[in-house]
Amino acid sequence: MKQRLTNEGKQDAETRSEHREEQGLEFQSAEEAIRFDAAQVVVPPELRERVLREVVVEERARLSWWKRWFR
Repeated sequence: MKQRLTNEGKQDAETRSEHREEQGLEFQSAEEAIRFDAAQVVVPPELRERVLREVVVEERARLSWWKRWFR
């Protein structure tokens, strides 16, 4: 089922796009846009720590059983 935008949601989307146009931002690639956006966002410390813990768990899961055995 598709999620439909309410009138408020449509207005918010239009306001955001107008704001971007006023700033005159253009990016050569999607990666540049993502980097720009990431520089603008402050990640809460709790979230950062949780993500780092999950990365460690994933790295351990990728090790073969015998490497985990000798760790």
